[in-house]
Amino acid sequence: MPVLLFEVDNCTESADVLAAKFDRYRRFFRQKAARDHQGREVPVWRPLFPPTFREGHPPVAVVFNPGIRTGEQALKNRMNRVLDLTRAFWSGTWEPRSSYGGEPDDGYRDYSDAIPLLSTTLPRLQAGGPLGLVWWRCGHRE
Repeated sequence: MPVLLFEVDNCTESADVLAAKFDRYRRFFRQKAARDHQGREVPVWRPLFPPTFREGHPPVAVVFNPGIRTGEQALKNRMNRVLDLTRAFWSGTWEPRSSYGGEPDDGYRDYSDAIPLLSTTLPRLQAGGPLGLVWWRCGHRE
């Protein structure tokens, strides 16, 4: 994964303010003005970073740094609140299928405009390192 953007949360602003940043991330990722070597229009962020060799937006990793300001339960509550507030950015959109004889709830989830969101805490990151089993991806159980 050659591109991974980091957002460090020192728990000094509200969860709402942190979650609102994801709207700005998505607007930035959607912005097109640059051209690739073949003259095709590409997102502005692509020439700024090494090639990702994957479609879609780059992942954003939130590192929660509770410090001494936030207790364990308050940190869990904060992380869950951010998860809920950012759901529209990482969960993709439901695209219903209209086919002959298809079930009414038949369809698929489109992740082409979704932002992969990872999170961890600073103590876990310090203990396990960035390549350790410290990351949790929103929408995944493990």
